Order: sequence, then structure tokens, then C-alpha cells
Amino acid sequence: MTLKLCDFGFARTLNGKPSDMTDYVATRWYRAPELLLSTRNYGMNVDQWAIGCIMGELIDKQPLFPGESEIDQIYIIQNVIGPLTPEQHELFTKNPRFLGYKFPDLSRPETLERKYAGKASKLAISFMKELLQMDSSKRPTAEEALNHPYFDTLKVGVLKNEIVKSKACLRGNNNLLSGILVPSSIHTKHSKGGYVKRQEVEKLVDNNMDRIRISTKFPKGDSDKAPSNNST
Repeated sequence: MTLKLCDFGFARTLNGKPSDMTDYVATRWYRAPELLLSTRNYGMNVDQWAIGCIMGELIDKQPLFPGESEIDQIYIIQNVIGPLTPEQHELFTKNPRFLGYKFPDLSRPETLERKYAGKASKLAISFMKELLQMDSSKRPTAEEALNHPYFDTLKVGVLKNEIVKSKACLRGNNNLLSGILVPSSIHTKHSKGGYVKRQEVEKLVDNNMDRIRISTKFPKGDSDKAPSNNST
């Protein structure tokens, strides 16, 4: 799957001057609560919220918060995530655009767990909850988000692809294991061919390589050189 970023019509430059910012910076369905409440003091964490919304849409092909207006959008968000923070509620009551509006009791929201029950893994739900924090200061940075356990399985997949890119031979103590696959990042070309040191491969195994199945098939003509069980 390829993720393509496009349509930067609402993009804004973060220059440290809140007075220069506008709250209309994203399509309504993906707009963070603080933007819906017309704040002009925001940062890149509004993008983290949008990513959480898009992730929900990727799970069941339906928009997570399909509000028909700004007030409806705020209501739908609370109906799934929970009520506004005290600071956000103050912004809501003071915003002239929302005069006369009052939300029903939203103390028992649907929750993401119920909404995506049977559709998403616990790690996926956990990751979405991190991104969709009502309090923008609690949302993870991009780097923190990438370190979430949800990406561990994806990282293993990337490593598998990297492993397939390079074939090398393991030589040491007069034993030869041909056909072992190692990441190209440690593929050392010696004068006798593409060999890597046994210690390097063992280090990879120690660093969670045991989670990846390593091919031990021998190339044609090398089957007679297979080491005994005691040599590996």
C-alpha cells in the first residue's frame, strides 16, 4: 500500500505568530477539535488528529466523524471520543457561532473500541487513541507515533524485504552455510565473494532476527558443504 500526500490548499506555515494563523485549515471531517472551536494557537498536532481520522476511514471505508456542520462535527467527535476538555468547553461557550447550542450528556461515549470491534487490532485501536486525544498537548509527535508498538509488525515486514535484497554466505571455523539471507546494510563483499562474518549474523539474531525466518536452503552444488547440527 502506498500513502500519497496531496492537496495542500489549506496548508499553513508555522512561524510562531498565532495571530497569523486561521482555524480553517482542513476539511471538516478531519479537523481537530481546537480548530473547530476557532483557536488560532495550534501546532502540528492538528495533523496527528487528521491521521487518526484517516486511519479510521481506512479500517472500514467510512469517515470516522462525518459531521454535516461544525457544531455537528463537535457533537459526533464527543459521541465517540468523549466530552470536550474544560478549556475547550470554555472556548465553545464563548464562541459567538455556537450561541444557544447545548450538547446532551456525552459522559458515556461509544468509544473507538466499540466502533471498530472485530475490524481493527488492539494495537491499531491503541494507536488511534493516541492520535485522537482531545487534549492536543497529549497527542504524540510524528517520531513518537512511529515508535508505537503498532508499527512493530510493519518494521519486521520492512526488514524481511531488506533481507531478501541480499544473499550472502556465512563462513567461519571451516564451516560454510550458503543461502542465508541478510540485510544489505551488513552485506560485506570480500575477495572470495559476498561473505559476512558469523559474528555479524549472530548479532542480528540477538537483535530480534529470530522473529524472522531465515532461509537455510543451499544453492545448487553446495549441498555437500552443509554444516552439521553442531556447527551452527
